[in-house]
Amino acid sequence: MRRNNIPYVLVGGTPFYQRKEIKDVLGYLRVLINPKDTESFLRIINYPNRGIGDVSLGRLKTFAEKNEITLLEAAGRAGEIIELTDASRKGILSVANLFNKYINLRASLSTSELTRSFVDEIGILPLFKEEATRESIARWENVQELLSAISEASDNNPELTLEMFLEDVALVSDIDELGDKHNAVTLMTLHSAKGLEFPVVFITGLEEGLFPFYNSSIDKKELEEERRLYYVGITRAEQKLYLSYARSRYRFGDLTYPSPSRFIEEIGEEYLDTAVHRKVQVSEFGSYSDDAIIQKLKKPKREESSSYFTDATPDYENESDIPKNLRAGNIVIHEAFGKGKVLSISGSGESTKAVVEFQSIGRKNLMVKYARLKVL
Repeated sequence: MRRNNIPYVLVGGTPFYQRKEIKDVLGYLRVLINPKDTESFLRIINYPNRGIGDVSLGRLKTFAEKNEITLLEAAGRAGEIIELTDASRKGILSVANLFNKYINLRASLSTSELTRSFVDEIGILPLFKEEATRESIARWENVQELLSAISEASDNNPELTLEMFLEDVALVSDIDELGDKHNAVTLMTLHSAKGLEFPVVFITGLEEGLFPFYNSSIDKKELEEERRLYYVGITRAEQKLYLSYARSRYRFGDLTYPSPSRFIEEIGEEYLDTAVHRKVQVSEFGSYSDDAIIQKLKKPKREESSSYFTDATPDYENESDIPKNLRAGNIVIHEAFGKGKVLSISGSGESTKAVVEFQSIGRKNLMVKYARLKVL
């Protein structure tokens, strides 16, 4: 979206470069290329925990100011700061030694090699794995995706420097704050899409290991839950539905060649129009071509409609109900879109639809049964 200047709205999520673990890694990288970056240095000096408290940090700042040197230079001379405890001195020196090592390696390693080795030695990835919670694993995956982005950019542009990558990240972060979000593509998870309808829907990443998602194996219960989500996604489309998968993609820093999702095959070829989309400039830096497969779901002929996504299909969204006394003019709350005003109501019973103008995202067409609207 950014590369093609297409405005978008991310629903129910945090922009990638605003996530804490990404900011932490970027902080390390910024100090690596600019030792004078005090803000970044203060962010990362005690992450992961190195036993450096606020008192010790204050003494380090005082020493740096007195000697008119950077905080990183002061860290390298922590042995001269007699007020420091042994534990904090050891932690501060470990930071200085880490940066000095990789500052010296910058000229001999590619940007991709440098960042991957540097991040490995920082030690945050093992921490995420040891914690072993859903959130920590997600943080681990996010850092891996950042490394994938750097690897992809470096492979496509051998002249890429870390400075160039970080400059582009800064521009991307700025773009996220700009633009009219009302006339925009809506990006959301399948869970967030429940109860909503859109004229055109794209479901991307329909690849084995991604959707359905699994590492080495998946049991029948988990697979059925993935299929339920898939059904939710395809039934959001009012007019057109596009299903896509990539022939190649970077995952966790490596170029992979995924297989199409089994869910596509389950639809049946008679309902699919298949096309190969030649995608160019998939990297932020430089370009290369890759094929992505896009399959558009055909509308069934009238005589087939009785067997196509009818009541014979499992009801995967029957837990929601229709608010009583919902009418045009009501102010409502939606769990994903926030506050909005009902502009019109159409249909009846379980087919009731509402057009709602939300403050955050603009006008949306909703199936009332599934939207979980709360009338204020």
